[in-house]
Amino acid sequence: MSQLSEFIVASRLLEGGRMVNKSDVVQQLLQGLAEEGHIAELDVPGICEAVLRREALGTTGIGNGIAIPHARHAVLQHPLAILGLCRPPVEFDSLDGEPIDIAILILGPSDPSEKQRREWMRRSERMMRLLGNKELCDRLRQATSASEVLNRFLTDDIDGE
Repeated sequence: MSQLSEFIVASRLLEGGRMVNKSDVVQQLLQGLAEEGHIAELDVPGICEAVLRREALGTTGIGNGIAIPHARHAVLQHPLAILGLCRPPVEFDSLDGEPIDIAILILGPSDPSEKQRREWMRRSERMMRLLGNKELCDRLRQATSASEVLNRFLTDDIDGE
């Protein structure tokens, strides 16, 4: 089984464009997690606020069309993530000044165990390596459904182990 398949629990095609901003992207990703039962709908506003507070410290738009917003929150019991593809791309205050079209929202408990901390780091490092693969990112961008986005990402992770 893929290292990331238990961590990235969902994927979404997100509505993007000029009228969509960073907050909207985060909200859409959180809504996806809530719709699939990974977080409670009533927790979405608080988690969104935590992500945007973290974002205010410095952008998580790392360049090359990729953003990795993240936060910790007390309602979360374990680390989880959702992968989103924005169509069209969205301004995200990225380091390279370019809009993003791939977003992975990573969430974790506010007081993680040492094991959870190690898993978070290991999986985050694996995701960064995968996202550094231009060919994989190009394949993700060509996906036509949310499940195809996730399958392409996780299949590459299995192939890369």
